[in-house]
Amino acid sequence: MNRRKIIMVSMTIGLIILILASIGIYTKQEQKATAVQTEQSEAEDNNVVTYNGKKYKYNTDIKALLFLGIDRSEKVEVNSQPGEGGQADTILLLVLERSEKTLKVIEVSRDTMIDISVYDASGSFLAKSKAQIALQYAYGNSTRKSSQLMKNTVSDLFYGIPVNGVITLDIEGLSKIVDAVGGVRIVVPDDYSVIDPAFTTGTEVVMDGSQAEKYIRYRDTDVTGSNDDRMRRQNQFLMALIQQLKGMDGSTLYDVVMRGAGEYIYTDVKAEELKCLSNYGYEEEMNTIPGKMQAGPDHDEFYPDESKLYEIVLKLFYKSIDK
Repeated sequence: MNRRKIIMVSMTIGLIILILASIGIYTKQEQKATAVQTEQSEAEDNNVVTYNGKKYKYNTDIKALLFLGIDRSEKVEVNSQPGEGGQADTILLLVLERSEKTLKVIEVSRDTMIDISVYDASGSFLAKSKAQIALQYAYGNSTRKSSQLMKNTVSDLFYGIPVNGVITLDIEGLSKIVDAVGGVRIVVPDDYSVIDPAFTTGTEVVMDGSQAEKYIRYRDTDVTGSNDDRMRRQNQFLMALIQQLKGMDGSTLYDVVMRGAGEYIYTDVKAEELKCLSNYGYEEEMNTIPGKMQAGPDHDEFYPDESKLYEIVLKLFYKSIDK
């Protein structure tokens, strides 16, 4: 990964941590435990696996939190069954090593193909169906249910590791934050006038919330790999936004994030745990899942390299016990 991408990744994670810290401030100031903690059972001490002749034991000091960026603008349909909950366009798994206070991040492509659980509008289970992982969010009949479905499906992707909590941010909430800070200054790196006439190559634009939302949301579904281009724009935008947020004190950050976008944020993680996240140090290089992107009948499809994905799981969630 080149240095520029490392910096953009670290800024993205930094924004997430600032938002999470703000949630912690909010719940403490209001003295409300609005989040519901959904505990998943942690791996047993005797959870040992063997891979390539070596034994690994699950690291019970690890906690995994799922961060989702939600786009509710597009309708979803899998096997002729519509889903109304929106899509998880940004999927990051935050891996917390609690004794060492370190945070590592795994980026999951929204186009990752996996068996998702399809439900009807009443919440009745219909079937498992192979689809992009982002679509799983659509089949919950509430934010809480959609978030739980994503936790379950991401756990399946990572060979059953526990996902202990989830934080979601609707994309509309990000635009509210942008307006609250008076806009975000961006130098447009390429010709994106198809998104907005002002977005021509090299133009410096102070984006308001509406422009920012279009800039980070747009992708051309007729072009294979267009989500990669969108992710680059998202990272550039977040790097600029973080510069305006990171110097704020706790009270100001609370006003900007929670009063502006609080209704667009959901979590089932306890307030005290969120507050502690700001004390974690994070690795600047994001872990990405190797695999193959290809054009599907309707949208891009990403197929992970299963052996390399398993090695990532062993590296981040297990410890070698061979002497």
